[in-house]
Amino acid sequence: MSASCDSDRVTRQVIKNVLAKLQKEGEGALVRNGITEIHQALLDPFVLLVDFSFSLTAGFADHPHRGFESVTYMLKGGIIHKYLKGNESTIKAGDVQVVKKIFANFENSNDGVIRQGITKSDHELLDPFVSLAEFSVSPPGGFRDHPHRGFESVTYMLEGGLIHQDFNGNKGTVHEGDVLWTTAGRGIIHSEMPKEHTNIGLQLWVNLPSSDKMIDPANVEISNSEMPVAYEEGVEVKVIAGVSMGVQSPFYTRIPMMFLDITLQPRSQTHQTIPESWTAFAYVLDGNEGVFGSSDSYAVQAHTLVVFGTGDEVSVWNTSNYRPLRFLLIAGEPIGESVVQHGPFVMNTQAEIDRTIWDYRNGQNGFEMAKHWRSD
Repeated sequence: MSASCDSDRVTRQVIKNVLAKLQKEGEGALVRNGITEIHQALLDPFVLLVDFSFSLTAGFADHPHRGFESVTYMLKGGIIHKYLKGNESTIKAGDVQVVKKIFANFENSNDGVIRQGITKSDHELLDPFVSLAEFSVSPPGGFRDHPHRGFESVTYMLEGGLIHQDFNGNKGTVHEGDVLWTTAGRGIIHSEMPKEHTNIGLQLWVNLPSSDKMIDPANVEISNSEMPVAYEEGVEVKVIAGVSMGVQSPFYTRIPMMFLDITLQPRSQTHQTIPESWTAFAYVLDGNEGVFGSSDSYAVQAHTLVVFGTGDEVSVWNTSNYRPLRFLLIAGEPIGESVVQHGPFVMNTQAEIDRTIWDYRNGQNGFEMAKHWRSD
């Protein structure tokens, strides 16, 4: 069958041919430069095109960049890339599901020890999620009276417990395996203080759409015994939010999302369906031989956040012969709005942040008790 031709179209003519010559670059790599400085005006906005080839002991050692974007497309083999924020990933020939791996380093504060898995730089990539922090805290440390506005926080206790209290009169304790789901909305002031000894948990911040940022604050405590668990051979899934293996969490989430605590026994695997349009990531709690995305990917260590690309299924393998793999699988529907964060406040514009700071300092518009309320 012949293709029809639209007479109004103008065929592009070739104006230049450039033979990319082979040369050495970096640590013994062979490259062919198809676009160089002399072609930049002609090929705006493209700056450089390089066809490269290298083997072990060669490569592109530590080097800086500023002012552009690079797109690396693998034709054969694979390349391991790292950069100064600690992120590490592998790009292989063909489709790659895992697009980013972030190792959460320890950060010491006056309140405790925190591993920050999601930071401000990840907002666009991980919409609707704003922050993920793994914390370890003991008395006299803790998270004393502090405000929030514009998002929800999900506190999941892994060990010990936290005593929480807010200016609306709510007070309680979340123990190991429990969840505290806090909607900050238009404003909340609360404290989260540790019980005795060492207390370990995670806190996830979930953004709210602009239409919900000024709703009334609320707290929901979910005890470990209330959360359903799904089982299949070698796989255990605690369904905190969403659905897994036909088991549905009974808890409503304002943003459509899933929050799963998954344990894989040695040599086990799982394949979790996720809506294709959702953002998805995993956070490894325990185990150093988990393989995410495709079975020939590199294993990742505990305290690593793994960000997934597009697709409607996430696959994970535990390649260890003796040690279980435990990780959180979290996914949610993107909001698609601008995000401006200033400390404990998450809004859409800088003007809204400025107004929030004013409201908090002046005790108004949701922060009326800011000047007088103190936790026990």
